[in-house]
Amino acid sequence: MVDDNVEGFNQWLGVSLVGKVVDFNTLTSLRKLLRSRGWKLVAINFLSDKNTWSVWFEGLKVWDGNFKEDERIAWLQVHGVPVQLALYQVLELVGSRFGKVVQPARMLVDDNNFSFAYIGVLTKSCSRLVDRVDIRWRGLIFNVWTDEDVGEWVPECVEDFDDVSETSVREDDRAVNP
Repeated sequence: MVDDNVEGFNQWLGVSLVGKVVDFNTLTSLRKLLRSRGWKLVAINFLSDKNTWSVWFEGLKVWDGNFKEDERIAWLQVHGVPVQLALYQVLELVGSRFGKVVQPARMLVDDNNFSFAYIGVLTKSCSRLVDRVDIRWRGLIFNVWTDEDVGEWVPECVEDFDDVSETSVREDDRAVNP
């Protein structure tokens, strides 16, 4: 049990925003999108035009200290799909058993390596995703297995955030307008 008075990141209360992006591509290119709108900071501290932001976010609200994350992106390795079924729509069917597919399957086709594929899924599971999936095709059953890649993954949009200085904030961007 954690004492109710414990609260981290108090300096962000009321001056930061939290939200859910509309899709994976938006997440990975968020920094470029912000820069295309004239933002030099990584941290969002101003909401000037809701119509602009609604293209990128399903929901965006001022940080109030209460945020419960119930979804995460998991990277699945899918193994054992026979070559004749190593198609994106088959791989995405496998991935969809674990959550919403947010990054389509990627195979090393250029290397003629069809032994596994990566799929990004948005899942509510807090456990590592490891399972066997049966693929039925033309009266045959193929055992395919999935294993979550537990390596650290940091979206490109959050890399190098420490390089952002307070001096690059525009003067008119200092207030939060919910």
